[in-house]
Amino acid sequence: MHSVALQYAEGMHARGGNRDAKLQGAYAEAKEAMTAVRVAVACGALSEDGARGTLVRLDHVAAVLHLKRTRPL
Repeated sequence: MHSVALQYAEGMHARGGNRDAKLQGAYAEAKEAMTAVRVAVACGALSEDGARGTLVRLDHVAAVLHLKRTRPL
């Protein structure tokens, strides 16, 4: 999950298409982390209650990254 933060940081300091690519990569990493949490629940390694907060926070991160890509300042 650290790659979400690293790609976001790279993207915020990049320009043009490279910026978009880095922010898209961070978004994809956030979605991948959400999938990993869901797999952990499905395998019984994590309870649904235990995963809920993490999934909500990751969904928020993904939403912010999407907005940064589609509505840059």
